[in-house]
Amino acid sequence: MPSRYRVDANAFADFLKNSSYIHAELTRAGQEAVAIWKALAPVGNRTHITRGGYVDRPGSYRDSIRYKIMRNPTRMKVRVYTTDYKAHWLEFGTVKMAARHPMADAREELLRQAKYKRHGI
Repeated sequence: MPSRYRVDANAFADFLKNSSYIHAELTRAGQEAVAIWKALAPVGNRTHITRGGYVDRPGSYRDSIRYKIMRNPTRMKVRVYTTDYKAHWLEFGTVKMAARHPMADAREELLRQAKYKRHGI
């Protein structure tokens, strides 16, 4: 039996990319994700200068973690990212350094919290 109501796809897409409620929820989720990732981020204990002359200070990786709300033609989404040059090395490791997985650990923690919130635990 066909539905009596139809959803205008263009109006629905417009709602998804312009809704203040969705924007507020994405902002809250982005802030929560950044807080968890920063709590898990490793912080060194000394300043050092790279061969290229970049001064790497303790906490530069942690302080570079950010979020932004992105819009495309059909929806809004939140992206949590880091701008530090060594983020890939920390996440996946190198020949001389084991992987630490701070981003993956933050993702797992967010998923765990969402599961408990959904089930009311």
